[in-house]
Amino acid sequence: MDTTPTQPLSFEDWFREVDTLCQRHLLCTWHDLCGDEPPLRQSHEMGDTPMAFVEWWAQKYELIWIDPNDKWSLWTLGTTRSRG
Repeated sequence: MDTTPTQPLSFEDWFREVDTLCQRHLLCTWHDLCGDEPPLRQSHEMGDTPMAFVEWWAQKYELIWIDPNDKWSLWTLGTTRSRG
């Protein structure tokens, strides 16, 4: 087991990861969704991971979540939709 402490991400790196996850799972950039910096800064300062933030944002606004590993599957967080 690696016990090397990890360096926290800088805000810029954290934001880039959020934007990448938005593009991957929501098919748009952070700028397309909101573009505001305060929710990002607050979440970063609280120690949230980029994935936790993007999942929270998607759930809060009931956005469609894309699983890039299953091109036929779309769901909102907490509610699975399957091909009919």
